[in-house]
Amino acid sequence: MRTFKEYILELERPIEEGAYSRIMGTLAAGAALARVGAGVSASMGPYDDSKVKSAHVRQAEPQDYSPISKHKIPVIKPNIHKKKVNPIPPKETPTLKPPVGFKQKIKASQQTESGAIEKAKELIKKFEGFYENPYWDVNSYSIGYGFKKYDIPGGKVPKSMDRSQADAILTNTLQTRYGNTVKKHVRVPLNDNQQAALISFVYNIGPHAFQNSSILKKLNQSDYQGAADSLLQYDKVKGETWAGLSKRRQAERQLFLASGKV
Repeated sequence: MRTFKEYILELERPIEEGAYSRIMGTLAAGAALARVGAGVSASMGPYDDSKVKSAHVRQAEPQDYSPISKHKIPVIKPNIHKKKVNPIPPKETPTLKPPVGFKQKIKASQQTESGAIEKAKELIKKFEGFYENPYWDVNSYSIGYGFKKYDIPGGKVPKSMDRSQADAILTNTLQTRYGNTVKKHVRVPLNDNQQAALISFVYNIGPHAFQNSSILKKLNQSDYQGAADSLLQYDKVKGETWAGLSKRRQAERQLFLASGKV
C-alpha cells in the first residue's frame, strides 16, 4: 500500500491533462467528506468504543422489552407466599358385597346351561354329521356340523374345516345365537332336557321360524305336551316329508318329555 508522501510525489510527476483533472477531483471530494465528518464528530461528542459490543454478544443478550413499543416490560415473579392447595383426594368407591348364596346360584345356573348345551351338541352331531369340505344343503352351502355362513366367524364358508374347529364353532353358536333365542322367547321354566331339545330344534329350522312356530305359542301357554307333539310336524322340506327329519323330531320330542327338574 502506498504512503501519503508517495501518493503526493506521484501527483507532482508530469501527467496528462485529463488524468490530472480526475485526480484533482478525487482529492477535492475527499477533502469535503473530511470536513463533513469533522462536523458530525463535533456535534456527537467524543467517541467511546468501550460501549460497543459485537453482534454476537447482542444476539446472546436477552431482550426485556416489547418488540413493538420497545418499552421495558416488568418481570412478573411468582408469588412465593401463595398458599398451596392440596388436591382433593378421590372418593373411595364402596365395595358392593353380594348377598349370601349369590355365588352358589350363579354356579348352579352355569352348570344347568352347560348341561343343556352338551345334550344339544350330542343330538346335533348325530343328525348333522361332520363334513370337512363344503356341501350343498337344500338352498346353500354348509360345512362342519351343518354350519351356514352366518355361523362361521367372518361370514364365509371355508374350503375345509377340521373337527376341533367345528367343535369350537358349534359350542359358541349354541351358547350364543341358538341358546339365547330359546331364553329370549320362552317365558316358562325349562329343565336341561327341554332346553337341549329346543336348542337342537332352533339350530335346525332357524331362530326366525321358531319365533313364529306353534311350538313356542303352546309352550308359552304352559302346554308342554302340546309343544312336544307339535315338534313332529316339522319334518318336511318344501312340502315333502324327509325321513331323516322325522327321526330327528322324534328324538327331540323324546328328549323334551324326558324327566328332569325344572
